[in-house]
Amino acid sequence: MTDTEPKRTDKLDSQTKIENQDYLKEISEITGAPISDIRTEELQSVYRNNFARGKIRTDSPYKAKYLNLFSSSDRFYQLVEALTDLPANVMSYGLFMQDYSRMMEQHRRQNESYGPQISLLLGAQTTATIQEYSKTVEKILPNTKCHVIDIEKRDVGNSSADFEIANALELPDNLTDRFDIVQTNALIENLRKSRDRWDIDGNRITLLKNAHKVLHHGGALIMVDSTMNNEGRSDPEGFKKSLLELGYKDIEIQPAKQFLHRRDMDRAILSTENTTDAPLKDSRLFAIYALKK
Repeated sequence: MTDTEPKRTDKLDSQTKIENQDYLKEISEITGAPISDIRTEELQSVYRNNFARGKIRTDSPYKAKYLNLFSSSDRFYQLVEALTDLPANVMSYGLFMQDYSRMMEQHRRQNESYGPQISLLLGAQTTATIQEYSKTVEKILPNTKCHVIDIEKRDVGNSSADFEIANALELPDNLTDRFDIVQTNALIENLRKSRDRWDIDGNRITLLKNAHKVLHHGGALIMVDSTMNNEGRSDPEGFKKSLLELGYKDIEIQPAKQFLHRRDMDRAILSTENTTDAPLKDSRLFAIYALKK
């Protein structure tokens, strides 16, 4: 079996059955299809052929709905990846849990007077991202209060995170020096994709300035994000130079790793353990850590 094929088992263990029911329930809520009408092989076909623009082998009455959701709902993509054990391609915070956990633990070790903290996530694609962020922070830094800022209203789901509508490139002055940790999850990558003509270098600097503005002295910037520059190439050295010029120190930039399968991510987040043996794969994004001078 290659990593592009779904896992196949004749017998599902009880944990997998429970997980599948949870995934199916959420898919049913999104699509309006009764759980009994949802066919894994149909979702697989639509998922695969939506990328390849090929023929979709299903006569499901929900075919049009599925196609529409694949073009409009990242969460639907994520659920289909989890249910069918296809490789995880749609970004979310939890896919990089190992890197985020490592960097938060590093911040805790460097902060000798560690106590209650306040963490800010700039940008959240889905409710799942907020929940994954909140659960990971709670696991690694249990005394930390989670905040989320996005330009659009997001449901925080069952997380305890506070939410505020704001633009990450124009953070209000009332947030100055308020946070111990500022995090991003593919924010630069998503902004780059969403704009035809985006000044990547200029707006990246604006984002890093805003993060610096709202961090306490000695606070940590923790990112899993793109280092793409205006020339369209990955430039971690240029990214590091920008951080130094903007008043950051102790900078570390290394290639990020992500879970190969979303189901493994879900299990790791719910686990009481901070580590997992689940397979990881190289990402095009980078894990970026820096402290405010």
